[in-house]
Amino acid sequence: MAGGGRAGALCALALLVAALVPAPPLGAEPIEVIEAPTKVPKFEFASQGGGIEPGSSGTYAFTMRNRYNDSMLNVTVTVEIYRYATVEPERVVNLSQPSDGSRFLPDSPFGAPPVFAASGDLRASAAVPSLSPNSTVEVRQSVSTAPSAPEGVYFTRHRVEFDYANFTVPGEALPRTGHFIMVSRGHLTDTEWASINYTDLEGSLGALNISGIVPDSSFSVKRPAPLWPLALLVGATAAAGTLALAEYLVATDPEKHGRLNRALLQLSGKWHVLRVSVAEELRARLKRRPAGK
Repeated sequence: MAGGGRAGALCALALLVAALVPAPPLGAEPIEVIEAPTKVPKFEFASQGGGIEPGSSGTYAFTMRNRYNDSMLNVTVTVEIYRYATVEPERVVNLSQPSDGSRFLPDSPFGAPPVFAASGDLRASAAVPSLSPNSTVEVRQSVSTAPSAPEGVYFTRHRVEFDYANFTVPGEALPRTGHFIMVSRGHLTDTEWASINYTDLEGSLGALNISGIVPDSSFSVKRPAPLWPLALLVGATAAAGTLALAEYLVATDPEKHGRLNRALLQLSGKWHVLRVSVAEELRARLKRRPAGK
């Protein structure tokens, strides 16, 4: 009985210890999964349409989706306009920002770039206290441009910061809580970008003091194409179609369409006179040109 009582006491003690030690939450993710490209927050960008006309406003928008097993907490998303390009070499938008030469090409001060209306600056942020698994947060910012804003493509970079309380590190079974910072390509120099090793992603990202890579994006500033060439083309096409129809009707039954036939003959005669007049005027001008020119 003594042995049985001792065994029962040990069993009860084991159950008590198991009850007191907290079990890891369901779905705790290893740190390498948190940083994996297939698990970092997913950006889904809205169409920018045909671009923003200088002097007007447009909308820069995207949604960010939480692809983790638990909620992202204290989430902040920052977007910044940082680069401008046309067919000419790319230029830094604001030379007051530090530049190491590998990220931007040196140039004269840029001038009046587009800005986010809410901040009046090249940078804007959005924050949410919690983002549950597979849910999204929308970032929607109005972009204002001056009439003198240079036309071209403006590149944007992103920075995401959040807390996460359901990840593990090698050698520890219980989950941790940590603060994560993820940036897009535009925040990294060429050297920093080349240093990322996807076979040791955690180590190479840790050396850069970041926890993941999110995408860059862009929008364009351009004036709409003038409508007069299109109107001219439509008018010329309509005129050619009308003339072709008239000639067809006259050719099939000239007696029935006598008035139309006479009108076409008059038009043909006027066109011939115009061609002869233009040719004579050109010959006269060529004869009047001084010799040697």
